[in-house]
Amino acid sequence: MNDRIPLPSPQEREAAIRRIAAQGLSPRQPLWRQLSPEVLFFGVQDSLRLGGLLFLLGLLPAALAANYLAYSGTAYYPPGDPLAAFNGLPPEGLAPLVVLTAPLLYATLQALTTWQERLQGTLEWKRTCLITPELLLSLRTAVFGGAAAVLCLPMNYLFWQLMGEQGSFFWMLGASYACLFLYAALTLFLGQDSLALPALWLFLGVALTRFKLVALLLLCTPALVCFLFAAGALGLFLYRLRRTLSAAQKGGRLDGTVC
Repeated sequence: MNDRIPLPSPQEREAAIRRIAAQGLSPRQPLWRQLSPEVLFFGVQDSLRLGGLLFLLGLLPAALAANYLAYSGTAYYPPGDPLAAFNGLPPEGLAPLVVLTAPLLYATLQALTTWQERLQGTLEWKRTCLITPELLLSLRTAVFGGAAAVLCLPMNYLFWQLMGEQGSFFWMLGASYACLFLYAALTLFLGQDSLALPALWLFLGVALTRFKLVALLLLCTPALVCFLFAAGALGLFLYRLRRTLSAAQKGGRLDGTVC
């Protein structure tokens, strides 16, 4: 009587290994598709509504400032003034207006959702579900930035009309997109915990109201250059977003640590 257990042949072993690997390594959906809007914005719906309201309230003083610029006329400096070469340009106040309002919606939504999430402790809950803060920040930045980019068109058109159609509408739109995409890209690099970017952006806007030469130089920038700069900032943002999503899909952070 032969009690030996028959061993599988090499071909049978390879076939069994292939079947097990096919079952265990089935294609996974991209991680960003697995996060529904309910999960992505869980617990922060109030901040979304409040952020939209604050954005609308912030447009009121911006609209009043644009209407005030309509009565300022084009830039004029008497002969002999160092700024006389910029005569004929739109009022220098247009530059800080565009710089400060471009990322207003995005910055408001990002700040309020981050604040509410940390206040309620929902960020810790999402971490237990293997959702990294980098992934949340990146996906929300894409949503908030997309909404802000859509609103940039009617917002700048409103300012342009209130200014009596002074200056170039395409320059306003290009400069607005450049500021928005640059702000979004810097957010991904600095992280949501950093308060340096909002403070720096506010300082930049205030500085433009104080240093007329810088504001006028910005107004001298051709609209095409503004759009090219916006495309570069958008490319930088998409590169960082792709890296974050790729790292999260592999189960790690950008620095290689395990989630």
